[in-house]
Amino acid sequence: MTGTVKLPLKEIEQMEHPLELFDRSKQYDPDLLADNLYPPLPFSGNMLIWGYRIISAAKENGLTELACKEITGKGPLQNLKTALKLENRRGKYSWEEKAKILEYLKNNNIGEKAVGLTAYIEEGSDTSWVKNAAIFRELSQPLREMIETGHIDFKTAALVRKFDDDIFLYIEKGKKLSFSQKRLLLTYFSEAVRRDKIDNSRTAELLKNILSSENPLKTVRELRFPKLSRMEKKYNALHSRYLLKSGIRITPPAYFEGDSFSVQFTFNSSKNLSEKIRKIQLIQEHIDEFLSFLR
Repeated sequence: MTGTVKLPLKEIEQMEHPLELFDRSKQYDPDLLADNLYPPLPFSGNMLIWGYRIISAAKENGLTELACKEITGKGPLQNLKTALKLENRRGKYSWEEKAKILEYLKNNNIGEKAVGLTAYIEEGSDTSWVKNAAIFRELSQPLREMIETGHIDFKTAALVRKFDDDIFLYIEKGKKLSFSQKRLLLTYFSEAVRRDKIDNSRTAELLKNILSSENPLKTVRELRFPKLSRMEKKYNALHSRYLLKSGIRITPPAYFEGDSFSVQFTFNSSKNLSEKIRKIQLIQEHIDEFLSFLR
């Protein structure tokens, strides 16, 4: 390793930059840069290892040269480790950045070393970022953008990655859905498509119809759980028939999977309590209709 040298900014910019992998690096403080308080930019031969944000700040501040330090005798993996250590953003790398890191490793035939970099990339020891970064690399551009902009989470994107891109354009242009609503809608939709073996050529039109409905989440849930949805409609109709405006709610077990109901009501006087009890007693002659929903 040689000492620090001053190099012209133009010369630094003309260096090769295979390690320009970080899109979310912090902007370097211009006041620190003006006082020459910054780490020397590491380079190896004609390749810059790290310091692109510092270069940007230097150009904005009218600087014409920067302190640099040449690093010799290191290979692609060590140079990447140096860049990651100087970047110092463990747990804060985007999926786009992780995909670029993995691509760099594969381009240098050291992809199997990715797991060993976990300590420099993630806060903990979870190495799943390697597998997930490989999946991210294969996602369509609309899906990648939806992840990066926070419109969808990675898990959901991976679940629907084989769908036609038109599907994601429909979602973005359709009714405004929250993050959690998009996740639920796409999860239910993908599960229904796989279960019913719906051809990929039909999925875009099907989702378009769902999104154009009055309540897309309700519609897609009915598609995903048709039997449960029919039971819920039937039960709600029964409940309305006998308990509408009664102030009493008879709740079935979750998903109608259980052997008992619960009854809920409120009262504020002895007379009010008597009225509620009387109404419950009136329901008793129809209780078999309720009990028919138990499995």
